[in-house]
Amino acid sequence: MTSLRLTPSDLVRLRTEADLALDEIRAEVLRAEATWCQVIGRWFEEGRAAVDSFTPDVALLTRVLEGLRASL
Repeated sequence: MTSLRLTPSDLVRLRTEADLALDEIRAEVLRAEATWCQVIGRWFEEGRAAVDSFTPDVALLTRVLEGLRASL
């Protein structure tokens, strides 16, 4: 069995690369969350407009409910 030897510069490089990878993951999560919020906002606006019109558009409300269920 061979042992793994890391130099201080190897540790610094590993830490830097790990930090960069985590930053990319965090950025992707933030982009996904922003997109999700936009979609939910549109569904809310469409649903609110249908309710406020006093003549609910059943097809629209069905799409809104299906979209909300799909996002869970």
